[in-house]
Amino acid sequence: MKCFNHNERDALGTCKHCSKGLCKECLTDMVDGLACRNQCEDAVAYLNEMTQKVRTLHAESQAMVRKTDALVDAQRRDGAPDCA
Repeated sequence: MKCFNHNERDALGTCKHCSKGLCKECLTDMVDGLACRNQCEDAVAYLNEMTQKVRTLHAESQAMVRKTDALVDAQRRDGAPDCA
């Protein structure tokens, strides 16, 4: 793949927002993805923020499921009737 802006240069990666191929001169490393320099940094920062929020919510929901499962298991061990 070649750089979108410099078709004579090999791309080092693609922008997380627009998927354009980018050479070293054209990219900004956003830690959790690359962005087009001076164009897509805000969009990639937003995507990274939303991704982190989803990961956090997923982890929290998984913890709630585990707690609920533990409560149901405890009720069954104690002989509580199932809700049908």
